[in-house]
Amino acid sequence: MPESVFPEATKANYDKYRAASKAFRTARAQRDRISDEQIRRQPKSSGTSHAFVNSFGEATTREITNQNYQRSQKSLSKSVLRNMGY
Repeated sequence: MPESVFPEATKANYDKYRAASKAFRTARAQRDRISDEQIRRQPKSSGTSHAFVNSFGEATTREITNQNYQRSQKSLSKSVLRNMGY
């Protein structure tokens, strides 16, 4: 390549780039190892593990996000506990 197009393309700059690139790859590999270790140490349990029966009669552990459903379940639970004396 002509020197006028890429004046910064010198052997010294290439050596600097190689050194910086190697340092970056080393740091990235270390970060990935630390991240993998943190993920491995986290407990494997999900938020809720109880199963419920959906409207099709299938047992599922999928979280219900409908606010009306959650509110009615909470109300039903309170009424059942009230009848039991709690």
